[in-house]
Amino acid sequence: MEQIVQLNDGLYNAGLLGFVRVSERMGISLENERGNSLAIDFSMFEGGAFTEAYFDELCDRYESQTKYAKLMQELSRYAGENPEIPDKTDKDYKAWVTSVKTKLESASYKAAYEIVAQQEAEAFDFRPLIQKWKASKDPAEQIACVPELYEKLKQHGRTFVLKDIVYNFIQPYWSGIAFLNKTKNKDAFAQTFEDEFIAPILSYKPKKGKKVYHCLQCDAVLPGAPTNASMAWINDVGVDVKRKTNGFWNFKIDLATCPLCKLIYACIPIGFCGMAYEGVFINSNSSFRQLLQLNRLKPDDSTKGSFATIINTFVMQANQKEAENKLDNIQVIRRTKNDNGNWEYRVNILSAELLGKFKQCKKSLQQLITISPRLHRMTINEVLDGKNLYPLLYRQYRGALKDKRSLGIYFPVLCIQITMFASSDGKEKDCMTEKYLKYVKKRGYELQAEIAKRLNGKNTVTLSYGLLNALQAGDKNRFLQLVMRQYLSLSLPIPDLFIETITDDEAFRAIGNAFLIGLNEKQKEEETEA
Repeated sequence: MEQIVQLNDGLYNAGLLGFVRVSERMGISLENERGNSLAIDFSMFEGGAFTEAYFDELCDRYESQTKYAKLMQELSRYAGENPEIPDKTDKDYKAWVTSVKTKLESASYKAAYEIVAQQEAEAFDFRPLIQKWKASKDPAEQIACVPELYEKLKQHGRTFVLKDIVYNFIQPYWSGIAFLNKTKNKDAFAQTFEDEFIAPILSYKPKKGKKVYHCLQCDAVLPGAPTNASMAWINDVGVDVKRKTNGFWNFKIDLATCPLCKLIYACIPIGFCGMAYEGVFINSNSSFRQLLQLNRLKPDDSTKGSFATIINTFVMQANQKEAENKLDNIQVIRRTKNDNGNWEYRVNILSAELLGKFKQCKKSLQQLITISPRLHRMTINEVLDGKNLYPLLYRQYRGALKDKRSLGIYFPVLCIQITMFASSDGKEKDCMTEKYLKYVKKRGYELQAEIAKRLNGKNTVTLSYGLLNALQAGDKNRFLQLVMRQYLSLSLPIPDLFIETITDDEAFRAIGNAFLIGLNEKQKEEETEA
């Protein structure tokens, strides 16, 4: 039997991309000349090959980011012959022992022990080792347990890896069924997946007769009436029709997915590129070929945010052909946590104009991600939310001044600000270029050097806070008074660069920020820039 599916909304497209990736791992190429549609032969689901490829793909994409990988790396230090025995008073070692015990006693790992016992007929009981670890205060006795523990974890590593992946990389997208059903979390992963997603496809028979229902995605005839069908297992999609149906007047269920489309939705975690516990998917409805091209991103277990990485790999390295094709209105869907710690989808549109401006900021973006990946991510998020970067800069300045840190790392953010939020008339002002702002920054650094030489640097912090307050308030007069007073107290000529700030608010903010950064930049950074 063959069924045709085609690109549709963002989440479904992410599932289709994940489905294609699993198929390619099986050695089945689904690319064809139909552009945005695929013909899927149900024979590919026979014999458990799809299920095995599904879990193989998950492991390849996410294993390096799991707690298991980190745990094994740490245990390996004490798993070899003649390991170094820490001192009893070593606080770092004590903290490490506590973290290992917490992980091994977690509910997910306890369930994994039972899966190992059922699936592989080997009930290795970790509890005696853990109890011995707890009871002993001697690091030598504790470390003596490590080799056996390490080997058993390694032997059954796939089970523990999948437990971590299920809860950290699948559950943010869907839950409540298959291996994420509370009553089945101790069953074998492959079996629960087969029962939930594969068996219904292999037994699929469209209902015949006048009154039939169709799949909401591919329009295939459903095997029966969608009486108990629910999309609620996909997080943040639809309602749970099995609960509180009385809350809907004359409630009737008439929307559901066919077995194949349900499996496609289960592939959403593979369609998203997950890095640092954030998932990103670049959507396109034009063709599968372009969808695959846009999402050629490798998971990364570094500290860099995934969305920031996408800006670097996709926007900044886009080739000329892509530019000529005007890849405008690219939809980027992020699965990330909000300020309250809850998962949510965020959608950003990368328009042709925005892509062009990002390209202009290439140098500053590259500098920023090298200096501070966290600041790079914050900057990208602010820009895509349409927010001016000055509030971000002011917050960062205060923290840096309080901690007596250099403000030099914030200059790339200022350069991005003047490019991304340039005046709409298209005319570039001489005082609003990176070259000119570097000149302003240098004047600020020179003033810092004079203050350090003549006043032992005592006035720099006070002056900096005053200038920052004036910038935040948009008070030009106060800013100029503080600058002029400092220059006059040192018998130095006042640079004419401040003339630009008198009549132009935009120039005032840019020049004021550049000067403040220079006033608090360290010597080493100045030399590197030169």
